[in-house]
Amino acid sequence: MQAHKKEALKMIALLRHILKLFIFCFSTLFQTINSANNTTTNDSSYYYNMCAPSTCGGSILKFPFGKNPLCNNGYLFFIINSTIRTICENNSVYLIDIENTYIKYKILTNLTNEVYAKRSLRLVDNSLFGCGPIRPGYEEQTGALLGEIYYSSDYKPGTFYNCTKEPADKDTLARMIRSPCLECGETSNLCYFYDGYIPHVDSCIPFQVAIPVKILRNLSEVRNLRRVLQQGYEVQWNEDKTCDLCMKNDVGRCGYLNQGQKTSGWEYCFCRDGIHKGTCSGELIHLNATAGKDDITKPHKHKIGRIVGKTNF
Repeated sequence: MQAHKKEALKMIALLRHILKLFIFCFSTLFQTINSANNTTTNDSSYYYNMCAPSTCGGSILKFPFGKNPLCNNGYLFFIINSTIRTICENNSVYLIDIENTYIKYKILTNLTNEVYAKRSLRLVDNSLFGCGPIRPGYEEQTGALLGEIYYSSDYKPGTFYNCTKEPADKDTLARMIRSPCLECGETSNLCYFYDGYIPHVDSCIPFQVAIPVKILRNLSEVRNLRRVLQQGYEVQWNEDKTCDLCMKNDVGRCGYLNQGQKTSGWEYCFCRDGIHKGTCSGELIHLNATAGKDDITKPHKHKIGRIVGKTNF
């Protein structure tokens, strides 16, 4: 009996020792993980380094064209909830939707500091290059856009329609301009340009683009229209005073803390010593408050500009 009692006491002591060891190991692991997380997100220069400019050919990639998703403004160009990324291929800059890879635009302008200051560039739908099929413009891509776009007065936004037969609706047909088709070779299709956008035209596939005003009146006589459109069109994006002040003289770097705040359009000024309101000389935001708590004063909410997609005609 006494022997059994001693054995039981030994077993209890062993279990207590094991439990203490387990608690010690778990506590150490937790502290290590927590320390690593704090080192990553609370390091005063973490976000500043995250949005460091990179280069692609002759272009500087920074907000709103940074390669890091939190350092670009994909909503500047496309539909809400799109997953637009800035990528570099063969020293050329592209904007691509990684979930809908047929949406791909090539930026023809080298993104220099002067271009960022003027907020003006030239871009083109990448499907116009080569002799592959032209990317169709779907109605659902045009229904959830924000803001306004600014085309150069030298370009007219509109829609090409590639039709297997003449549109039956005579009123619709009367508003269209007969144009060359965009195929590289011969085709029996009938093609038209409309100064605007019609959601559905029977037997026709739409393609939205902007064309040079100088060719509009004699569009049917243009030879190799596809090559003309490969030269792209000029657009401007909206001024963003918050990010402009932050990034003036390359002092700060603009971006988002996380994808949720990017969706909401809340931009921050990332500086060497941490996150600031507006500019690097402005009030410093405590790093332990960057999760969106009430003690953060929200920065300016950027009005999103629209450059590609449905336009106001």
